[in-house]
Formats: sequence, C-alpha cells, structure tokens
Amino acid sequence: MYMSYAERKKLFEEFSTVRKRPMITYVTSIRPNLSVNMSSDSITKIIDIIGHIPPEVKDIDFMIISNGGDPITSLRIISILRERFEHITVIVPYVAYSAATILALGADDIMMHPFSNLGPVDPQLTIAKTNMIGQNSDLHFSSEDIRNYIEFLKEDIGITDQAHLAAALSNLTAEVGAIPIGNAKRSQQLSLSLSKRMLETHLNDVTSASNIAQKLNSSFYHHGYAVSRKEAQEIGLNITIPTKSEEKIIWSIWQDYSKEMKADKEFNLLNELMNDPLSKEKLDTVPILNLPANTPPDIANQLIINAASQTQISTRTSIEFEVLLATIESIYISYEMKNNISVTYWRNADMTLGFNSIPYSDGWKERN
Repeated sequence: MYMSYAERKKLFEEFSTVRKRPMITYVTSIRPNLSVNMSSDSITKIIDIIGHIPPEVKDIDFMIISNGGDPITSLRIISILRERFEHITVIVPYVAYSAATILALGADDIMMHPFSNLGPVDPQLTIAKTNMIGQNSDLHFSSEDIRNYIEFLKEDIGITDQAHLAAALSNLTAEVGAIPIGNAKRSQQLSLSLSKRMLETHLNDVTSASNIAQKLNSSFYHHGYAVSRKEAQEIGLNITIPTKSEEKIIWSIWQDYSKEMKADKEFNLLNELMNDPLSKEKLDTVPILNLPANTPPDIANQLIINAASQTQISTRTSIEFEVLLATIESIYISYEMKNNISVTYWRNADMTLGFNSIPYSDGWKERN
C-alpha cells in the first residue's frame, strides 16, 4: 500500500532537513502502456509551489521521474528556477529520460541514486502507417536513423554512384515522407541546441557544454539507452553522490510513487475490467449449451447459432475507474493529474466480450 500525501510529506521534510533546502517533485507515469509526457500544463503548478517558498531561500532541489516529453517544458522549468534560485540540484532517484535528461542538464549538479539512469536526448518522431494488409501501425524514427541509413549505403554496402544513392534516398522518402525527414532533422537540432543552452546556464566552458550535448545527442545507438551514474560522470556531467541517508530517503520516495502509479504493472483495459468484482461476476455468468457427445458437428453448430441468436447474454453495463498520470509536490502543497475512464461492457450473443472506453480528465487538482 502506498502512502498518503500527508505521510509522504514527512519524507520530503526529512530530506529537506538533511539538505537544508526545500524540494519540489515532478513525477509522470512511467507505467507500461500508460507512459505520460512532461508537458507545459505543469508550469503553473510549479510556479504555485515556488510562491510558497520563503524569499530568503536561495537553493532548491528538484526531483524528476519521467520518460520525457516536451523539451521546451524542460527549458521553461529551468528558466523559472534560475530566476528565483541561485543553486539548483536535480534529484534522479530512478529514471529521467529524453526531455527529463534535458531538464537535468540545466542544474548546477545532478544527484543520482546508484540505480538511476539518464538517457540520450535524440528526439523520436512517430508517423502513422498502413501495412500491406491494411492494418494501422506506427513508425518510430529519428534523425540518427536516417543518417545511419545513408552511412550504411555508403560504407557497408559500398554504393558510390550518385544515381544509385539518389534511388535509395527516393525509396526512403517514399517510406517516411519528405516533411517528416525534415522534421526529424529540425527536432535533432532543437534538442542539441536546448541541451547546450541548459548546460551553459552553469558551465563557463562553452566547449565542454557543446561536447556533452553532442555526446548525449548522437553517441548512443538507441533512444532507450540507459546512461548510468558512472557513465554520466565520464561524459562530463557534474554528478553528486548522495549520502547513505539521502540515498535511502530518495529511494523511499520513488518506491512510494511507484506503488501509487503502479509503475511495475502494465496498464491493460481488459485487466482493469476483469479486476472489478461486479463486472467480473456478470461477465463470468455465461449460459452453456450442453449437447450429446455424439451430436454431428453440422447439427451442433446450427443448434449453437440458434441458441445464441435467441439469447440475451448481457445488457450493457458501465464502470468507472481512475488512473494517476502525474503529480507535482512539495512540503507546501500537492497537485495531481488523473484520468477518469468510463468503460461500457457487454457479452455478445457469440460469447465474445465487447467494450468501449471514454477517458476524461479535469486537469491538475490540489490534493490533501
């Protein structure tokens, strides 16, 4: 069972006492099939929390747990913190990938738990595709994928003839699209520029800032690559090693968020439906047609069809449940973002399960 905000706040207070500064936490769901992006709607809530911090306080800890999201949101958060505080430490107890890594680059130092990871900052693009049999599927790619494709043609295959290269690039454009290719390059340039800009807010060495940004932007071969604490230090980032006391507290905070957001349990709408006692009881109550074992198959099939067509298996019924998408907290105040999901379900006459879902949210809400 996870803690209430009032209970978790005690961990914040304990950490703030040890560190002699307040902490803000920003956590987005990393639950499989329910990963939530960092987004600009968080900005006003972070500003609200900053407004509660006494004006004489000049240092801040900012805990981030996220798979990423909007890099401009990262820039805005760091810019706001820079306007108010003289020293920023980003705390990473578990994962801070993509845009969350970009946010961490803007801190004077990054405190990483030994089990935590940063990630590459090469942006991924997604375009909708339809395969040969008419099924919809998403194509994920980055500017680095395109560059590596061209490198593969030239260096691995050995294509040097310009006409052959042009034909290969034409195939790529037909597969991905000319505008998405341009978007991929622009997104990479934006990510690189933002990373450098974040580092330059506290690094006087422009060359070092550029080198670190370049490594995170194009030195890894997978967007999901996990950059460990040791590797982050080797890249040149200013990594702070927490004391045993600090390490224990930040891990306890992460574990509690993990329980509340069910981070280790894949989100599956059917599982949620079947875990509801009322809906499970109704859906499990299915009439069975008993036929003699020697009934000829064609007659058995016809009897089943006739029985199914005359039987009302289940009326349409609805349930509602909530999922926690994100939270922003401090010792002063807590905000949460939830999705309410309304599910209408029924058994069809052929015994298959049918259901429709409608998610809706009221946005960020203060919680007690």
